Amino acid sequence: MESLGNKTSAFPTFLLTGIPGLESAHAWISIPFCCLYGFAILGNSMILFVIITQQSLHEPMYYFLSMLSATDLGLTVSTMSTTLAILWFDARKISLDSCLTQLFFLHGFTFMESGILVAMAFDRYVAICNPLRYTTILTNSRIIQLVIIITIRIVVLMVPVLLLLKRLSFCKTSAFPTFWLTGIPGLESALAWISIPFCCLYAFAILGNSMILFVIITQQSLHEPMYYFLSMLSATDLGLTVSTMSTTLAVLWFDARKISFDSCLVQLFFLHGFTFMESGILVAMAFDRYVAICNPLRYTTILTNSRIIQLVIIIIIRFLLLMVPVLLLLKRLSFCKANILSHSYCYHPDVLKLACSDNRPNSIFGLIALALTTGIDTPSIVVSYILIIRSVLIIASPEERHKTFSTCVSHIGAVAIFYIPFISLSLLHRYGHSAPKLLHSMMANIFLILPPVLNPIIYSVKTKQIRKAILSLLTNK
Repeated sequence: MESLGNKTSAFPTFLLTGIPGLESAHAWISIPFCCLYGFAILGNSMILFVIITQQSLHEPMYYFLSMLSATDLGLTVSTMSTTLAILWFDARKISLDSCLTQLFFLHGFTFMESGILVAMAFDRYVAICNPLRYTTILTNSRIIQLVIIITIRIVVLMVPVLLLLKRLSFCKTSAFPTFWLTGIPGLESALAWISIPFCCLYAFAILGNSMILFVIITQQSLHEPMYYFLSMLSATDLGLTVSTMSTTLAVLWFDARKISFDSCLVQLFFLHGFTFMESGILVAMAFDRYVAICNPLRYTTILTNSRIIQLVIIIIIRFLLLMVPVLLLLKRLSFCKANILSHSYCYHPDVLKLACSDNRPNSIFGLIALALTTGIDTPSIVVSYILIIRSVLIIASPEERHKTFSTCVSHIGAVAIFYIPFISLSLLHRYGHSAPKLLHSMMANIFLILPPVLNPIIYSVKTKQIRKAILSLLTNK
């Protein structure tokens, strides 16, 4: 929704949006919408009518159901007019006052439905857990009290929202712009040819990591901590691949470089989220190798299934605690420069450079996030391997030392191909402002493609059990 009118207006006109990219088909799209709206109105009206007219349904359970139907009717009617006006007549303009009215009823009925669902849950609880007291607890007066409480909650929550929105000014400079992605700078005429190796690498990354995931899930012999962590690494690599593949190939194939601010934030969330997760999983894998080599007798008692689940939960919570503030801080920025990103996907430092409002809080939190991920994870892995090397050197037999250390080679390779491009790209963004754009682009693509492509190769070649499982899968033995 965008603002029209003067450069700065306290009471602007907004433009609503239909189905982006399908504007020419709005008349046809309106048919299923009409049917759904008609069904919602007819269905809920029928339930209301039946409950009101049938004396046998005058019970608490059905009273709550009638409230739910009334709320669904309100939700339907509050948006139906503007939606159908866009689809039928391309009538997209809406004034601020009309927008606030619709917003009040839309969110108000949403809050009301949430409250009614809680009341219905309480009704079921009393009916099942206290059936003898059902009629004395859920009296008509108590039901009316519940309805009043739900209504008061709506008013108390929504009136301040409207008052706060009324005090805002709306200007033409958009806080939520459209960004332009970049392919390979200087090689725009060859993008179609460049897309061929990219396509092959993406396909290999998806196929390789999917295969490792599949064999670990299906092979009972691989249900061990080491392989659980490997399956998590493959799942994360799949996430990294999928999160950027669509925009990269769209730029290379169709020169489709536009990306909205919200789409950019979604991609940025998953890109950095999976990066933080992969970093955490590599630490967990280093811990797995440390326990297996330094405390082999306690391996099964330390790395139990419940402990592995706890580690995964910690990794996910860390990712959410770091990424949600990043999105909220980006939402508060305004963008008024040439919104051209230097990569074929949205990368946090890249987006931050384009802001024309104060981005110091974003930069500070970005450094904190980096310190809490790479700053902790890298030293943890280094310390793990110092302890592992010390334990390996105690072993008298050279053959045993080689055999023991060879179990770590795959993990060391995974750490190297993840952290070297990641740290290099971070340093390039922070200090390499004068570096050629082509170098920025190449480093960005190496950082994204290298780990998902090479990890399956490394673990397939260096891990005997994985290699045997994949070969048996491919040969159907």
